[in-house]
Amino acid sequence: MIRTTQARATLLLLISAPLSAQFNSSLQGTVQDQQSAPIVAAMVQLKSLATSVMKTATTGDSGVYHFSSLAPGDYELSGRHAGFDGKVITVKLLAGQTTAADITMQVSGATQRVDVSAEVTAVEQSDVKLMGRFTADEIFDLPLQGHDALSLATMAPGVTGIGDFGNSNSRDNYANERQIDYSANGRNMSGNNYSTDGLSTNSNILQGTTNLSPNSDTIQEIAIQVNGFSAEQSKGSGVRVQLVTKSGSNQFHGSGNYTFTNQELYSRTVFTTKYAPFRKHLLTGTLGGPVLKDKLFFFASAETLRSNISQQTGINTYEAPEFIAWAEKTLPNTLGTKVTVQVPWSN
Repeated sequence: MIRTTQARATLLLLISAPLSAQFNSSLQGTVQDQQSAPIVAAMVQLKSLATSVMKTATTGDSGVYHFSSLAPGDYELSGRHAGFDGKVITVKLLAGQTTAADITMQVSGATQRVDVSAEVTAVEQSDVKLMGRFTADEIFDLPLQGHDALSLATMAPGVTGIGDFGNSNSRDNYANERQIDYSANGRNMSGNNYSTDGLSTNSNILQGTTNLSPNSDTIQEIAIQVNGFSAEQSKGSGVRVQLVTKSGSNQFHGSGNYTFTNQELYSRTVFTTKYAPFRKHLLTGTLGGPVLKDKLFFFASAETLRSNISQQTGINTYEAPEFIAWAEKTLPNTLGTKVTVQVPWSN
C-alpha cells in the first residue's frame, strides 16, 4: 500500500473595483415610458446585492443602456430621470450571458419596486448559444467522484464523451494537467477550451488540456458552450468550459464536507469481480466574508486528500496449463502456440 497526503489552500481577496476583463456577462436594455417611447439621458444604476458594488450608465438617443464585464450573481437595477418615478427591479446574471432587461417608467408618483423571477431573467434574449449550466446548488447535489465537477460537461447539450468518470487515475482534483474525455462539433478533445473567472487555464503544451481543477465547493457556476463563440474564445472550437468561482460578500458564508470511499464501494462487473484495496479520505472547507464592508472581501478554500492505494495497477492474465497442453497438441507449429509456451509466465 502507498500512503499519500495531499493538501492545498486558496485565498482570494476581492476589492470593490475588480478588473474589467475578469468576467464576460453583460446586461443591456431600454429605458422607456408607458407608451414605449425611449427616455434619453436617463440615469441607470446597477448594484450587486452581494457586495453593494455599483456601476452607472446614461442612456443615449435611443434610450439604450449597456453594462459589460459583469460577474454572475444577483443585481438591483434602477432607472431615474427628472419628471418620472424611479423604477427598481432585480435581475440575475449567469456566466457568459447577455441579458436584456427593459425599464418602463411612469410619470410622477411614488417609487415602485418590481422583483423579476430567476426563470424570466435566465432566458438569454440578446444572444443565441447552445449551452448547458450548473449552479452551485446543482453541483452540490449531484454525485461527483473525487469532487470532480469538470466531468459534468458531458451532460450539456451537444457534448459527447464519458468525462473522467471512467478513468481511475483522475478521480480527484490533484492532477496538474487533465485532458478530459468529451468533445463537440466533430472535434476531438484537443478542441476543448477552459477558463476560470475569465482567465485561460489551457495548457501551453497540450491542446484541450486544463491546468486547473478547482475544488467543487469553490465553484459558483459552470457554463458549457458548444457554438456561437466570440473572438476571445477562438482558441478552441470544441467544448468551451467556463468556471466562475465563489467570492466574498458582505455576509460571512462557508461550507465543509467529508467524503470517504474504498474498494468495497465500487461496483463490480462481469470482468472485474474484485478491486485492489484502497482508501480515500477527502476533507474540504470554504469560508468567505467582508474585510471592509462594501470595499474589501475575502474567500478561502482548503482541500485535503489522504489516501492508501495498492501498488497493483492492473490485472494480469495467465494461460491455464490445460489450454497450453491443448495448443501444443492441436496447433504445435503456430506462432501463437510458440509465444504462449515460451513467455516466462507460462513456465
